[in-house]
Amino acid sequence: MSQTRPVTRAIAKTGLIAADKVRAIWGRVCNGPILPLVDQGVVSGASFVTSVLIGRYCGPEALGVYALLWSIVLLVRGVQGDLISSPYMIYSRRYEGRELAEYTGSVVLHQFTLLAFTLLALSLMIAGSFLGIVRESLSTGAIILFAAPTFLMREFVRRISYAQL
Repeated sequence: MSQTRPVTRAIAKTGLIAADKVRAIWGRVCNGPILPLVDQGVVSGASFVTSVLIGRYCGPEALGVYALLWSIVLLVRGVQGDLISSPYMIYSRRYEGRELAEYTGSVVLHQFTLLAFTLLALSLMIAGSFLGIVRESLSTGAIILFAAPTFLMREFVRRISYAQL
């Protein structure tokens, strides 16, 4: 509740809405189904817009390569969710204080290990493309190489943040 007090006070000072109504509305937004729905809408919308832009400006071949490489990233996200994030969401409630900090640190270390393996695999694919072993587009692979860690970390932070609610 201490996080909502500055917002509640600021809105209540306007005199348009009573402070207790502001608290009730803010509680429904933060603790109800609205925040996850908005979050999912933003994430899904960004993914859709990215696909449309790649297809429109880079052509169907680049979009196909992007889709294939992105499916690998989504596979890694599934592994991340099943092996790292979901157990944290379940077991983090059992710990408090220093034990929770140690457990969270362990989960973060596991996440960075998974990221390192993902980057290694994508780098090998780009090297194979550069050497002519793999026939995929080098530029699309390079873009995925930079986008994958960002995407995976965003998903990791989202899940960890939901666990802390």
